[in-house]
Amino acid sequence: MIKRVAPPFVFACTVLLLVSGTLIGGGGFGVGVETVALWFEILGVGAIGAILAIRKSENKVGWLLLGCGFFYGLNTLGEALAVYSAVELDVSLQVSQNVMMLAGWCFVLALACLALLFLVFPTGHLISPRWRWAVWLVTISIPISAYSLLVISRAVNDIEGFLANFWSIEHAGQPVDSATALIFTAGFGVQLVAGLVGVASLLIRLRR
Repeated sequence: MIKRVAPPFVFACTVLLLVSGTLIGGGGFGVGVETVALWFEILGVGAIGAILAIRKSENKVGWLLLGCGFFYGLNTLGEALAVYSAVELDVSLQVSQNVMMLAGWCFVLALACLALLFLVFPTGHLISPRWRWAVWLVTISIPISAYSLLVISRAVNDIEGFLANFWSIEHAGQPVDSATALIFTAGFGVQLVAGLVGVASLLIRLRR
């Protein structure tokens, strides 16, 4: 019962997150063509994931598609709330920045779901047990990327650059030192490699 209810519930949450984030981020005044196109992409991924998760609950592909859409929806709403709370509401800048940081972590999780999707598509299983190391690579990339965002992100967004990240090694207006830049590069470098490994796995599977 839960496996049949959970997919449509997660998809409904994804829709709500995207709509809320877009309206808050755009001040409630209209939606651009680019936003609509992105909606179709994300909601299409989520809808396909929900259908697969209902019909083939044992296949991880549907759940990973759902995860991609859901975490991206959280990212959209989180970024919108962070900027809106800092600019329009009387909220501590540190609170707004922490919300933005959580939104960034949701984006990291969306990318991780995508990398795992490549590894198990379309059967829901790895090519062979020998590919388990790739799953561990994706898993390790998540905390590294999250930490990279924590220490390198210095503003709520590039436009409102006055909102400093109180968690960062450096603060707004100061140059990023080589050690901080290395942490950032390593974090997303590991995630990039994880994604490329997933694509390679998919190509190998298709060739076979």
